[in-house]
Formats: sequence, C-alpha cells, structure tokens
Amino acid sequence: MSKSAFMTPELVGEAVRLVTPAIHEIIKLDPKRNAIYIYVFGPLADDLDQPVWQGAVGEQDRSKWAKDYSKPALAKAAVSLRTGLPSHMVQREYAHLYVNGDFKYGGSEVRKGIIVAASGLAWHHDYAVSAMLAGAIDGLVKGKFDAEYARKTLFIGEPEPTT
Repeated sequence: MSKSAFMTPELVGEAVRLVTPAIHEIIKLDPKRNAIYIYVFGPLADDLDQPVWQGAVGEQDRSKWAKDYSKPALAKAAVSLRTGLPSHMVQREYAHLYVNGDFKYGGSEVRKGIIVAASGLAWHHDYAVSAMLAGAIDGLVKGKFDAEYARKTLFIGEPEPTT
C-alpha cells in the first residue's frame, strides 16, 4: 500500500486503464507472448509486501502463459526498490550493485520514486510498458495535487473550513 497522499490504488488503476490500449499493442509485437504482469510501488515503499497495484494485462488465464511472469516482475521491482534505479540501468551501467539472487534482466522504471516493474515480453518492451505507466501515474498525481492545492487549507488532506 502506498503511503502517498495522492498515489492511491484507485489512481494507479486509472493510469493502468489509460495505458492498457498501448500495452495491448506492445503485446502484439511478439506473437509468442500474450500477457505482461506489472507491479507498482509508491515512492515511500519500504518493502515488496505492499505494492500499490499489481496485475496482468493481456491474457488473464495464467495457464495459457509460457511461464509465471509475476515472479520476474517482482524480482525486477526488488532491484529497483533497493537501488533506486531502473533494472536495465543496473544491468548495463551499475552491475556492481547486484547481489546474489537478483534477477539480471531489465524491465522496470523508476520515476521520481515511483517504481513500475513488468515481465512477460522482451525486456525492452517490459521497460516501455513500465515507463508509460510510470509517466501516466506521475501525470495523474500532478492533477490530484493541483486539485488539493486549490483547496482553502494549509495541510494536505485537511478538511476545508466551514464558515
């Protein structure tokens, strides 16, 4: 669960809904693949037990998947949560940050602390999906903050004064 006042499961679900058509198009790029599994963690996450959102886009029947994509997606998120970097950056530029047991392929994005990790497609497509979703979340959060800023309160989430 997110500790963020604005990055809620509902907001992330809306971001997923917005980018799902593009994700379906990316899945079509590889006719041997039929789904992608995604984890989203908030910027204040302390561990992997509390994603803000997780789920599959594409084929929902896991028995039709080539393998369980949720485990590699979570492993990519673990690398990003620990290092603060997208997993492909660790793979290609910061290999010294790997520890034994880390998943060694890319497919996650870190944007302003928002961690999105995906698995099920080629690593660069997993990354593209993660980056799109992180961008959508970031944009929707900005909209929520603008609405909060316009309220007549001093503190986030504070009830508006009644007069």
